[in-house]
Amino acid sequence: MSGVSNQSPGGRRVRVTDRFVKYPYPKCAMSYYQKEFQNKINQAHILTQEDAFNMEKETRIINPHPMEMDSTHRATFKPFKVVPHKRDMKPIPKNDAPAMKQSHYQAEYPNWQNGKGDIYHERHPQYPYYSLPFKGDSSYKRNFTEEQMKQLKRHQMLVESLGQPGAAASSASQLRVSHYKPQKFEFETTNQQVFKPFKLTGRPQTSKPQVEPIVTKTFPKHFETFHKKEFKKHQYRVPEIDLIPYP
Repeated sequence: MSGVSNQSPGGRRVRVTDRFVKYPYPKCAMSYYQKEFQNKINQAHILTQEDAFNMEKETRIINPHPMEMDSTHRATFKPFKVVPHKRDMKPIPKNDAPAMKQSHYQAEYPNWQNGKGDIYHERHPQYPYYSLPFKGDSSYKRNFTEEQMKQLKRHQMLVESLGQPGAAASSASQLRVSHYKPQKFEFETTNQQVFKPFKLTGRPQTSKPQVEPIVTKTFPKHFETFHKKEFKKHQYRVPEIDLIPYP
């Protein structure tokens, strides 16, 4: 029960609160007949104070119905687990076909030069490729033979003879070509000769094309936009008062 505020005769407001008053329950529940003939009657059963009277009703409310402490969400939406679908494993029939021990590339592109001039590399060579021992042969010796050395010496002798005084005129006359005529160099490239800069001599004249309007039977204002129909240009008037210039 809620508290009620009352006013005392002296004018002071007093709040009356609820109080639990203990009732003097008897210590046991039994009749006078049971008290007198307690030892003579075999079926006499004396109830104690706790069993005969509900002592808890003064302190708390006892709900006779069992409380499940459950909500509508828990009662309606039951948790469940998704069971994945298991694929049925069907036994595969046995096949006695021979197994393929090589790839399609090896079957289609065989090594036809196997054993005919193939280069085989040692798995564990004695010397690495960057520290092979020199055995009296080199790439210079294989490429530059004695005949090439003779031609090189002839060329060197010819160069030395051209450098001597008096031998330049005779050697130069031997090197001249009879039908060759030297041309004068004008410091102009073929690009400058062929590709000339293009410059406009006069101003180009432009003209608007002549357009003939199409004559149709539609209403003349059919092709006008909303901007032309609704938004008209303002007509400004010149003020009649003479404007006085600012000094």
